[in-house]
Amino acid sequence: MRRSGSRSRRWSQANEVGDSSAVEQQLASAVRVVPLDRLEASLGANQATPADDVAVRNDPPRVIVSYTPAVLVPIQGAAVLKPVAGTGFQRVINTRAVILAAGATGPY
Repeated sequence: MRRSGSRSRRWSQANEVGDSSAVEQQLASAVRVVPLDRLEASLGANQATPADDVAVRNDPPRVIVSYTPAVLVPIQGAAVLKPVAGTGFQRVINTRAVILAAGATGPY
């Protein structure tokens, strides 16, 4: 596929004649050497879009201190209890650990 225009004509004429100096002269004035890291930084800065304001919670985390040996057991959300068949216990089902409660309001 051939493009019409002065550049394509010059290129084809230079190839037909065997003279590439005309093409080299045109390209030499247009070619610049740019370090890759500078090019990437420039492209990244040009494509960056300013972010919208986002509400951020920067509340400090709750710190738990124990002066005796303890195990921290993660529970997803509030404890969900399910009765254990044949016993008077209820099990917390939203954790991997086995946590039993004695009755609906009893200690774990």
